[in-house]
Amino acid sequence: MRRTGRIIRMSDQPAHAESVRAEARSFTREPNGAAVPDLADQDGGAFFCTQQNAMTHRQPKLPAQQGGRLRAWMRGLLAGPLALVAACLIMAGGALWVPPGAAQINNLVLPIVLFPLLWSALFLYACLDRKLGRAYAIIGALAVVNGLLLSLHLIR
Repeated sequence: MRRTGRIIRMSDQPAHAESVRAEARSFTREPNGAAVPDLADQDGGAFFCTQQNAMTHRQPKLPAQQGGRLRAWMRGLLAGPLALVAACLIMAGGALWVPPGAAQINNLVLPIVLFPLLWSALFLYACLDRKLGRAYAIIGALAVVNGLLLSLHLIR
């Protein structure tokens, strides 16, 4: 029984993949220690190599897997209380920028009715955006703009 590693695709590898292929051929060994050359596809598709050689060519991690505890806490802080505060400010500011309508109450009722949708949209955006800094900037900008709009209205 031969010992082999995992498969690496040549199309996913950098330009020096040919040297990696040459090294990998000598790594497959029989249980008695005799070297057995690996066989590559004719088109250079896949070949076998040892786990040690394969560890140098790892696939990139997904955004959810990167970072650590700090990134998870920062995302949780943004998706939880900061999204709630931003949704509240958008709801309160909506009374100023939503048209009043025929009965003169649309600007009050519509933001209140849409508050759960605003909050859930901000929550999902904070959870799903790949760049955490961009999510902080967008949600923060929405909160600041509506907060300034409210403060200017209250000062007058």
